[in-house]
Amino acid sequence: MPFDALSAPMQDLFYKMSIIRDSQNFDYKLDNLSSKMDNLEASLKNANTSMLPSEIYAQAKKQFEEKQYDTALQGFGLYLKATESRGVSAEEAHLNIAKIYLAKKDYQSAAITAATLMEKFPKSSLIPSARLVYAKSLIPLNKKEEAKNYLDSISQDYPKSKAAKEAKNILKGIK
Repeated sequence: MPFDALSAPMQDLFYKMSIIRDSQNFDYKLDNLSSKMDNLEASLKNANTSMLPSEIYAQAKKQFEEKQYDTALQGFGLYLKATESRGVSAEEAHLNIAKIYLAKKDYQSAAITAATLMEKFPKSSLIPSARLVYAKSLIPLNKKEEAKNYLDSISQDYPKSKAAKEAKNILKGIK
């Protein structure tokens, strides 16, 4: 057989061998990547569980301020779970969660969270803000009379609060 006649089959054979070699290399790389991803996931889980509740709260608050609501919501929830809702910033975490739900137009969840804050911490300095979030949540739920009552109560019970001023402005718009 002449040399040129063998050249094409040999090139084809080398090509097929390179595909096999590359696919085996690909499988090895894929296994290696999968292993690295498993290690990274385990590291992240360990990092989250080793964070102090105050660090979790600080990170969630920063995300909230940057309007990264989904991650902030998770962070505040993790904080409340880690402290069994008794942490130093538990009241603020509840209020921020309610504000996030309000911003996301999940009015039912916002109202429930604000009500939870008012029920669990009735003497909190955040009650005026919680009432305000609660009332704001009620308006789109077509509970305007109840919203008006809460808005009025803020002005009556906490006349010097920022929430009272905002409550008065909201009342003007729904009367």
